[in-house]
Amino acid sequence: MPAGSPRHRPRWRLRGRVDDLAEVLLVKVGTLLVRYDAACVRGDVQRIARTEERIANELEAAAVAASGDRDLVEALRSVLRELERGRGHHDPMSLDRKRGALHALSG
Repeated sequence: MPAGSPRHRPRWRLRGRVDDLAEVLLVKVGTLLVRYDAACVRGDVQRIARTEERIANELEAAAVAASGDRDLVEALRSVLRELERGRGHHDPMSLDRKRGALHALSG
């Protein structure tokens, strides 16, 4: 199912400042990394694909919420491109590239 599908379309609602987005993103990225690592450790290809789909949906929603921050939007789009390039590839190197791209958001 493509990113942004009706099945799981998260929304990011921020009541505070734009700076809050970076803090929320950091927490969400941490959670996404844990989910991704758990899926990879289990070696369940379907679980990995579902987790990648959830990650893509979250990052799409974050990009919409961050529309005023061009650098952040580009970083999010970069991770989305890496996930898309690696779709269907579950070998260790592909999984590591996708995880590394996601991890770069926490820096």
